[in-house]
Amino acid sequence: MASGQGYHSALRLQVGQTGQFEDANVTVQGAGTASVRVPAGKYQASVVVAVICAKAMTVAVTTLNAQGTGPVRPDVEIQAAGTTELTTNGCPFTKGGVAVGVGS
Repeated sequence: MASGQGYHSALRLQVGQTGQFEDANVTVQGAGTASVRVPAGKYQASVVVAVICAKAMTVAVTTLNAQGTGPVRPDVEIQAAGTTELTTNGCPFTKGGVAVGVGS
């Protein structure tokens, strides 16, 4: 994905226990390259930022993708009511390893 090139879309999300639906705007954009060190080694990675904006919150996922390897480090930030509710440094890539986390 070219740096600075943004792609826009919309999602229809089912939220909460009531099962109500709301629309969310999605933007995915290339953000250049970065050097990243993870347990599997050091990589020069492409940076991709995906931002999902719904009525009550914004979720930003920054993924560092190493050529020929794939995603090596996702970072997730969730903002609600103007404050950061949760920031995680995703499971860093380990060669030959299996990452177990939320949703696994």
